[in-house]
Amino acid sequence: MFDSRGRQVRKLVNNALLGKSGSFTWDGTRDNGEKASMGVYIILIEITDLDGTTKTYKRSTTLGGDF
Repeated sequence: MFDSRGRQVRKLVNNALLGKSGSFTWDGTRDNGEKASMGVYIILIEITDLDGTTKTYKRSTTLGGDF
């Protein structure tokens, strides 16, 4: 997870063995346990197949609060 300035906020998974489908949930906290600020965040996903092929996906999400 990266903030709008490109700074890494949270690493959800590192070198995990994944199945063909599934999901991850971000609870809005930073790596240090503090709550992240409201705003737009970039999700960067890099997946490497067993044959060594790497695919990169970049998506955005918005972190909000109670209204």
